[in-house]
Amino acid sequence: MASEAWVVIGSLGSAVVVGAVALVTQGFNQRAEARRHRENLNEARRAERLTEVINYLKLIQQGEIVAIDKYDRGKGSQSLELRAAEIKEAIWVAQRTIELLCEPEVSKAAHDLSSVTAAVMSAPSGASVVSVTRPVRKVFIEVVRSRITYPGPLIRP
Repeated sequence: MASEAWVVIGSLGSAVVVGAVALVTQGFNQRAEARRHRENLNEARRAERLTEVINYLKLIQQGEIVAIDKYDRGKGSQSLELRAAEIKEAIWVAQRTIELLCEPEVSKAAHDLSSVTAAVMSAPSGASVVSVTRPVRKVFIEVVRSRITYPGPLIRP
């Protein structure tokens, strides 16, 4: 009878050890899956932000082209004025999207670039359009590069 008790205790002990190992392994697997999910989500958000930044920069470039045509090349016309108004509106929307998706530093740099672009589209600055917009655009790109291109964790573990 004593040997039967040891067999039962041994079997029960083995079951407890196996169960504990299974629980620990399951915990590790769940944490690894959560980490992979965070990384995938961070990459998707990064891609979304970069897409919006690229669209914003395309609109800024269109605004610069309109300003160059108006003031540097002297090609002012009613259709160019309408195009300038459309581009200003599109830049405003794109800037708000960046404000929603990106960090405050990127948002502020976008605001500064939008302001300079709107100013050169509205009135001649005395200097070439590119010489006015290029330094602000460069600052914006540097901020984006530091905040979005090589991001820290967007979602905390």
